[in-house]
Amino acid sequence: MSVKRDWKSEPHHTEWMENGIKIYLGDANVFLDPGVYIYEIKYKLDYVLSLDDRSDVDELYWNVNGNGWQLSFDSISATVHLPEGAKVQQYKCYSGRYGSQRENYTAIDDTTKITFISNEYLGYEEGFTVIVGWDKGFVDLPTTSEKIERHIWMYILIYGGLITLLIGFTYNFTMWFLYGRDPKPGTIIPRFYPPQGMSPAEVAYLDNQGRRTDTMVASAVLGIATKGWINISRLNSKTYQITPNETHKVDLYEGPEKNFHDRLTVKNPMVISKSKHNGRLAIACDQLESEIDAKQKDVYYLRNNKLKISQFIFPIITLSLGLLLRSMYGGMLFVPIVFTILHLLMNFIFSRLYEQPTPNGRKILDEIAGFKMYLKYADQDRITMMNRPTMDFAHYEENLAFAVALLK
Repeated sequence: MSVKRDWKSEPHHTEWMENGIKIYLGDANVFLDPGVYIYEIKYKLDYVLSLDDRSDVDELYWNVNGNGWQLSFDSISATVHLPEGAKVQQYKCYSGRYGSQRENYTAIDDTTKITFISNEYLGYEEGFTVIVGWDKGFVDLPTTSEKIERHIWMYILIYGGLITLLIGFTYNFTMWFLYGRDPKPGTIIPRFYPPQGMSPAEVAYLDNQGRRTDTMVASAVLGIATKGWINISRLNSKTYQITPNETHKVDLYEGPEKNFHDRLTVKNPMVISKSKHNGRLAIACDQLESEIDAKQKDVYYLRNNKLKISQFIFPIITLSLGLLLRSMYGGMLFVPIVFTILHLLMNFIFSRLYEQPTPNGRKILDEIAGFKMYLKYADQDRITMMNRPTMDFAHYEENLAFAVALLK
């Protein structure tokens, strides 16, 4: 309410802390001469009394100076004035660090007020806590609306975070429902051949919702080998060698597959080791992924990036609102940070849900699902095969790369 130094008004401001309020006295640009100064700080606050109906008294439990000071106190005292008409029924006083129950004080009970004086020197982070109880009925209990208002004020950061989280979820769900739902799958039946015109790496990429898989590169290499364009030689248990082959069984698909082959064989032989990084292979793999993505994006699947970008307004609102409420009402900083992180996690989940296959992509995915069904049970009597292909070595060889790509 006010600050005075030697009975004259003094500039001041407050700042919220994790465990309370810090009061800054004076002007940062004004340095005081050494000496003795008297400061008077007037403040008011509410909800500091224990008004338990199960107790015979109303009680004040108050830490006079707080335990945060990095300085000592030669002496300290406190006077508690009771409500008009009330009389002291019980009292106690503790001193020391937080949680201490050391009692070393003098109390002067004047019926309507009581003064506590510490009988000892208080060191760093030592506080002086007084407890006074008086007859019930002299303090008005808070009304229901006041209790509700107080509850909201105490947990305003949590309620603010929950509200923004709910708004963000409602927006995300609505956008997904309107624009992000996948087309319904068709009837899945066993298929004996992969989708026409697609290499094993392309099939693996599309089957994984337009993302790279652990099997994509291996299936790409095997696919090129089974078409007769490269030879794979095993040098030892950890090392393989790739060399070009002039006898081609089947043409490579133009685009990602053929370009991947050209990068593998631009300098031969290529040696691949399980324990050693191969920079040329790594670059070829990255470019294979980029070319497949460029070929399939907006044709077989949609990223819906516009919806993803709009998501991020809500984590910004959550953090900004949380910091604003904290500056107004106090509270712990980690609360708005936690809600912001939760919002980002929710956005990530919905960003994946926003992605959807196109109608054409859904048709190809149905074909892939049927082909996977066949690959999984081709050597077992679990499916009825109509017009089944000739189950010879050549058939298994041409499907080997796709089996590696799709069966994990």
